[in-house]
Amino acid sequence: MAVLLAAPAGWVDAVGWLAIGTLFLAHMSCNSASAAIHAARGQWGPFLHRLGPIPCFVFGLALGRVIGHVLERRRVRRRLASLLAIEGGFIVAAFIAWVLGALDWMTWPLAAAMGVQSAALRHVAGHDVRTTFVTGMIVAIVDECIAVALRLGGDSSFVRLYGSVWLAFCSGAFAAAATLRALSFWTLGVPLAVLAFVLVVEVVRPLARPETHALR
Repeated sequence: MAVLLAAPAGWVDAVGWLAIGTLFLAHMSCNSASAAIHAARGQWGPFLHRLGPIPCFVFGLALGRVIGHVLERRRVRRRLASLLAIEGGFIVAAFIAWVLGALDWMTWPLAAAMGVQSAALRHVAGHDVRTTFVTGMIVAIVDECIAVALRLGGDSSFVRLYGSVWLAFCSGAFAAAATLRALSFWTLGVPLAVLAFVLVVEVVRPLARPETHALR
């Protein structure tokens, strides 16, 4: 699930950068740095433009965490599926904004969708996993490789997991860039389909390891 979900995040990131004003919508580091640079130069228009996705991402993240905790207290087993449905709803809202000609408004629901995804899947078998910003995955790959090489209790299977998440993120961004010119914003239908697939799988299969999706 972590690998599958990384691809839509890379996809949305590429669409934001190429088609919605050079904005990253899945990870906020670049937007934060760019906003700070524009503020230092007194460029307040670009500053606000770069700053815009950050509160939307925070809103989605907070929404996902709150709903996740509520579902956990009520012992809802398929919490991941519930959060992915919300994420998909935000992407559909972005589609509606595009159809209505409100291109600038697409930033808000897409960034919120990535915030919800960040809250949806945070731990796999006790290890931190991030599907919307992969710098942490690169750090984790190096840490795990060193732990394996020095026999400090590392697990090579997690090297493969972290590497697969990073590769899926990059593959999603590559595919979005390759298809955006031909499909325009219809290309967002692909990450939406991936989310729908993961959601259906979560609904139809028993959660043999509910701790895999622990929202902590």
